[in-house]
Amino acid sequence: MHVYVDNISIKGEDSYFHFQINNYIVSGIADGHGGKDASTFCKYNIHKVLKPFIDKEKTIGDALKKTFESLHEKCLSFSNNSGTTLTVVVLNSDNNEYTCANVGDSHALHI
Repeated sequence: MHVYVDNISIKGEDSYFHFQINNYIVSGIADGHGGKDASTFCKYNIHKVLKPFIDKEKTIGDALKKTFESLHEKCLSFSNNSGTTLTVVVLNSDNNEYTCANVGDSHALHI
């Protein structure tokens, strides 16, 4: 999987991320609103929050749901009216299956 982010337009409140956990390649975007605090927090913390859920949940979908819930609670603890949506794709590099999940009104096209 290749991720190209050089030529996309990211406004000041948005953040993108790309990392790997074991055999899972994770890419996503946090579409911030009301400031960049929540999207920046998610960018730098999603890896730490997602990893334990990948290790213990039955499905990647379940792991992403728990991750979204956890990040939401953490963002509420420091919120200054900043929020974010999240769209995340997790690719299993062993079998090329992927899971796409989002929270909020941001979506992904599956092509």
